[in-house]
Amino acid sequence: MKTLVHYKTIVNSLFQFGIQQPKEHQDRIWDILETSGLEIYISSRGLDTIYQDVKRQSGFEAANYAKTKFQSSFHVCPPVSFEDARAFGNLHGGNSYEELLEIYSASLISAEFILSNTPQVFSSFNLTEIPLTSGIDLSFIHNHRRANGLPILLVGDFPSIWFLINAIKTKNSPASVNLRHWFQLKTSDPNWHPIGELNIKSFQPVYRSRQVQRVKLISLKASEQREPESVALIVAVENPLKEFNVTIELVSAKPGGLLPNCLKLQVLNADGVCLEEDTVNHQNAIVMKIEGEESELFSVQINYNRFVHQENFII
Repeated sequence: MKTLVHYKTIVNSLFQFGIQQPKEHQDRIWDILETSGLEIYISSRGLDTIYQDVKRQSGFEAANYAKTKFQSSFHVCPPVSFEDARAFGNLHGGNSYEELLEIYSASLISAEFILSNTPQVFSSFNLTEIPLTSGIDLSFIHNHRRANGLPILLVGDFPSIWFLINAIKTKNSPASVNLRHWFQLKTSDPNWHPIGELNIKSFQPVYRSRQVQRVKLISLKASEQREPESVALIVAVENPLKEFNVTIELVSAKPGGLLPNCLKLQVLNADGVCLEEDTVNHQNAIVMKIEGEESELFSVQINYNRFVHQENFII
């Protein structure tokens, strides 16, 4: 799905009208973009405007750094001429020059959405508006596409792009693995195996009388190696009749091997909000322990370069 982010919304989120946000806040947003799998665009004019704003406020070096980050994380729309944009506006209405260039840029790339936290500036274009929240329904969106082909206006701050990413992943992701079945039915889902079958070493103790442990091999398909490296995702769950404790462990599929650096493991709640995360730095395992209640949903997500893999679970 192609989404153009209104450049003023980006400025409001990243720079708060000229006051630069903490670096970890910006890094978090760059990380969202680089691992989302979405086609996120910024207009050429918007990028130039941000560059000039940063240059004026923070200097040439900061402006070049910001531009480089945007170019590596966003797709940049082709430049547009005012004459072409005005002809487009004559067909579709609208009397705001700045926003006309944004909508025209979005139309040229056949974007499905424009994300903006100032929807009032687009009011003269009569776009379909949908709040971008955790409960966004993609099927509803597709059923309400405008006949004239104009993009839908998603109303929200830039970090709310998480909700769109999560909705797409939920739609495309496999059904949740029911961890209670590992105890009650004495079976596990396809591709989840007893750890001894695959000669994988866990670094956590296993209490066989009250714990079931399963492992799944995952190929890091974005690896630059000719043969992508594989990792092993190990999930151990306590007997749900007594406790609802889950241990999540990520190790190399090679005996004694190290995990690739910069690989990230995240635990997400049902809304896609990150509860816990860790990034590999010369280590052989990542281990996380969580607690939950019966029927609670959570997901485990692996990010490596631009490769993203998600497993969904229900306790």
